[in-house]
Amino acid sequence: MASERRRSGRTLVALVVAAAAGVALYAGSAAFTQPPPAEGQESSPLQRRELLARALALGVAPAAVAGMAGSEPAWASAKWSGRYRDPKHEGCLRQVKKVGGIFEITGTSNKDSSKKDCPDGAKTKPFYLEGTLPFNGLGFVDTSSDTMVIDFSSKGGPKDAQAKWDGDGIVFPDGNKWTKDKNRGYGGFVPANSNKLD
Repeated sequence: MASERRRSGRTLVALVVAAAAGVALYAGSAAFTQPPPAEGQESSPLQRRELLARALALGVAPAAVAGMAGSEPAWASAKWSGRYRDPKHEGCLRQVKKVGGIFEITGTSNKDSSKKDCPDGAKTKPFYLEGTLPFNGLGFVDTSSDTMVIDFSSKGGPKDAQAKWDGDGIVFPDGNKWTKDKNRGYGGFVPANSNKLD
């Protein structure tokens, strides 16, 4: 709850700073304007530039800052981040963790390629994939998106597979669904003995 208030406070500060910058730019530009043209004369390029600068200061700059201020809310990564259960690979690690601008998707597979599950004591091998959220119309990450683009090329698959969030898990293009395991931690923490890695 306290982090929510801090985040809201930072967003408010960013918006106030953007608004102040827009007002300062608008007010400051008045000192460099030329008088209006006499009747019958065309407006000069400087006046057109001034109008453009004012429009940018009052419209685009604050909107861009507002978009950046909310571009990485914690709830967006919380939706995707965590441990999952994979019905096609029982007992194998499946984890999604937000790191910088990407989501790291890590897991294990049974070293015995004839077996899909990872029972206790099984020898496993790790894998690593990267996922990203799409951009919105303003060019910012769409944190509200229910679609993640995942690069499966390291496992011989497509580099732009689209996985869908369905409320309690991730549905992959092949129809497999990883269900979020709410009992096994959040934020990417993995106990040392839970990976079953060699």
